[in-house]
Amino acid sequence: MFALPFIWVTCLILLIVFAYKGRKELFRRSILKWTIPSILFCTPLPMGIIYFQLLLPDTYLAERDSLNNERHEQWVFRSNNKLAVNKYYTPGNDKPSEQNRDSTWTYYNKAGDTIKIEKYKNGKLISTVHKR
Repeated sequence: MFALPFIWVTCLILLIVFAYKGRKELFRRSILKWTIPSILFCTPLPMGIIYFQLLLPDTYLAERDSLNNERHEQWVFRSNNKLAVNKYYTPGNDKPSEQNRDSTWTYYNKAGDTIKIEKYKNGKLISTVHKR
């Protein structure tokens, strides 16, 4: 957790020192095409781009409502902000802090069409209908 920020800060400090001391050499027109990418990759920017473009899940939790220990969640696709899944939970029988799946869960594709419907009762799957 602490290692990456430490490495980035160290790289940035070294980069600033070396860039200042060797500015006449580093920023010559002939090697400028190597200097700029080197500076860019010493920052957390490339890792952030990789994380946000490649590693984030396709869906995110857009809305969560809770009423009387019952919970409703709506998951949305990142690419087009259309609904991906509707989920419903009720309090667990053994432990109130645990949530059981309940009611009808509806899954959608990116076009907004229903692809699967699951029915739950007290945390148990009753039926699944796949639509094409």
